[in-house]
Amino acid sequence: MGTGRFTNTFEVFEFRPGGRWKFVMHGPDGVNYPNQSVFLELEPAARLVIQHLSQPHFVLTVTLTAHDGATSVDWAQVFEDAAVAARVRHIVEPSNEQNLDRLESVLTGGDS
Repeated sequence: MGTGRFTNTFEVFEFRPGGRWKFVMHGPDGVNYPNQSVFLELEPAARLVIQHLSQPHFVLTVTLTAHDGATSVDWAQVFEDAAVAARVRHIVEPSNEQNLDRLESVLTGGDS
C-alpha cells in the first residue's frame, strides 16, 4: 500500500439506531482488521453513538455543534479497559486524526 493510510471495506452499514456496521480496516502494512459495531444513538446533525463490538471494546460518541456558520466535531472514544486503551493509543490516535483530516478534506472540497 505504501501510503501510510488505512482503507476500509464496508460489508454491512445499517445507519439507524440498532443498526449494524461491519467492515474491514486494511492497514498500510497489509494487515486486515475486522470490525463490528452497532449504532446506539443517531440524532441528525447533533450526535452519533457507536458501540464497537469487536476487540478492543469501546463506545464512540461524536457530537456536532454549530458555531457561526461552522460546525465543530467532538470525538470521545471510551474504552472498556484502560490498559487496552493505553496499548492501542499509538494506533488509535493517528488513525482517528486521519479520519478527521479526510472528513475535513471532503467537506472543504479537497482531495480525500
